[in-house]
Amino acid sequence: MKEELAGAESSVREIRDIQKQAGELRVNLDALTGDNGSVRQLEDRAKSIRTTVEELVNSIADVDDRQSELTKAQDGTIARVAEMKDSAGELGQELQSWDLDRYTYHGETSFEHAMNWKLAIDTFGETYHFNTLHRDTLAHDFYGNVQMYDRFERNHRMMLCLKNIDNLREQQPDDWNVLLAALPVYYLFPNIQLIIGYNGPTLVRVYPDADNPNHSRSRISFYLDPAVTEMQGRNREIDPLDIAQRMHGFADVIRDEDYVAAASSHIGAQSGAIDYVTFGRNEPALHHYHNTYREALGMPPLERISN
Repeated sequence: MKEELAGAESSVREIRDIQKQAGELRVNLDALTGDNGSVRQLEDRAKSIRTTVEELVNSIADVDDRQSELTKAQDGTIARVAEMKDSAGELGQELQSWDLDRYTYHGETSFEHAMNWKLAIDTFGETYHFNTLHRDTLAHDFYGNVQMYDRFERNHRMMLCLKNIDNLREQQPDDWNVLLAALPVYYLFPNIQLIIGYNGPTLVRVYPDADNPNHSRSRISFYLDPAVTEMQGRNREIDPLDIAQRMHGFADVIRDEDYVAAASSHIGAQSGAIDYVTFGRNEPALHHYHNTYREALGMPPLERISN
C-alpha cells in the first residue's frame, strides 16, 4: 500500500506539472495572435503546439489510468477479506454470503494511539459501556449491554442490537432485514474487525508497533453499497456523501471515545498499581481475544476464577 500511495502522490505531481504546461501553452497561443512573422512560421509553431497538446492529453490519460488502478487496489482490500474464507473456518461460508466484492471503496482514515494494540482490539468486545461512554453518540441507536456472541475457532461474530429492532415487531418475519435490527461485527484473527452496516461495511485493522509495545495504530476503511447510489438516483433526498460522512463519524467515535478510554487503561496498566485484570462474564469476546493470542504464542489459557 505504501507503493500505491507513493504512486498517487506522483500522479498528483504530474497533474500539477501538466496544468503548468497547459498554462504556458495558453501564453504561447496568446503570443501567436500578435505575431507579425511569416505564415509558415505561424503554421510551424501551431503544429508544434498541437503536438505538445496531444502529448499532454496522453499524459493525463496515463495519470487517470494509474489513479484508477490505485482505486481498484484499495477496493480490493475488502475483497481480500472475503478471500479469507478458507482460513476463517466455519465462519468462511457466512463471510462469503455477504458478497463483499460488490461494495465500493469510499476512503479511509488512520489513527496513532498511545496504547498496546490488544487494548484497541478489546474496545470492540462488548456493549455494556455504550450507555456510559457513548451516551451522546452510539447509545442513541443501540441498546447497551445487549448482544449475541458466537465463536468460530480463532474468529468470532458479535451481533449488536439496534433500537430499530422494535420496528420489526410490526413486520412479518419474511420481511425482516437483519441489518435494520442489528450490526454484525466479525473478529478475524489476529487484528481485524469487519463491521457490516446497512449502507456498507467498515473495515478496522489494528497494528502493533514492533519497536514500542506502548504504541499502535489503526486503519479504518469505508465501503458503500452500490444500492445507495441507485437509491440516490431515484430519490434526491438520499445523499451518498452524507451517508459516507456518518460512516466517518463512527470512526471518530472509535478514536475520540473508545480509544481514549483504552489509552487511559494502558496508563493504569503501566503504573504497576495492579497485578492483573479481571474479564467479566459479560465479556466473552475479551476472553476469546486473549486466549487466542495466548494459544498462538504457546501459552496456557487465561486462569478461570469462577464457573
